Amino acid sequence: MIRLFVALPVEGDRAALEEVHAQLVQWDAVLKNVPPENYHITLEFFGNCDDHLGNRIREAFSSLSMETGSIPFALEGLGTFPGGRRARVVWCGLRTETAAINRICRTVDRFATRLGFKEEKRDFVPHLTLARVRKGRELTGDIVHFIEQNRNTVFGKASFNRLVLFSSQLTPQGPRYTELAEMLFSNS
Repeated sequence: MIRLFVALPVEGDRAALEEVHAQLVQWDAVLKNVPPENYHITLEFFGNCDDHLGNRIREAFSSLSMETGSIPFALEGLGTFPGGRRARVVWCGLRTETAAINRICRTVDRFATRLGFKEEKRDFVPHLTLARVRKGRELTGDIVHFIEQNRNTVFGKASFNRLVLFSSQLTPQGPRYTELAEMLFSNS
């Protein structure tokens, strides 16, 4: 079995978000933080796949093509899903070219549907997961205050330059991601 997903890696200058990560780590008893080197925007999560399906996904991904150049984005604002103290995820928002991101999402969704995965009906909400709330825990007042203070903060700007098929191995220290294939955007 192999656990697979397709994502846009968040690369470039992550210094400001590394400061946010350092702040969130102090609440480690409540939050399970994503290491900055693992930051990505998931477009399609396939989950655990047997060897046959995993090979089909890899082959199909290798034949994907997309007419797009680099897509600039800004990392802007903190929030939670759902809101309030019972949140499950702490995220950073993304301000980007919505039409370009939606084209990529539709291409990835069609790719997944052809392989037998369910078509995504919900609108894509681009966000970067920074931390997950540990099971049985709630956000403290300090965490809620920090998120509120940074609801509109711009943390940095960069560009998406590639789409990547990742495998994910779950370990006690957190997931370990391995790049299996990539598709570079045309002006990268």
